[in-house]
Amino acid sequence: MKVTFLTDNYTDTPKLLAEHGFSCLINFEKYNFLFDTGQTISMAHNSDILGKSLDTLDAVFLSHGHYDHTGGLGYISNKKNKTVVYCSSKIADNHR
Repeated sequence: MKVTFLTDNYTDTPKLLAEHGFSCLINFEKYNFLFDTGQTISMAHNSDILGKSLDTLDAVFLSHGHYDHTGGLGYISNKKNKTVVYCSSKIADNHR
């Protein structure tokens, strides 16, 4: 299994974007999973810079409904895949 952090609060690599939020790509055998999406375009931008395609995702898992974990979801909707998104039925509830 390989885990690649796509969004985090800090990066020491000049071309990568950092933002408040979290996203990681998990490669396990022949499967590609995205866990959370960060809050904006950083996840998609950083995956391109790192050469990690989001076109072949098998699933997206959202841990909870805060904007810094779900806000980047729209940035993968234009990719070629028809990815299934797994999340709690309470994901759209008011999260404080």
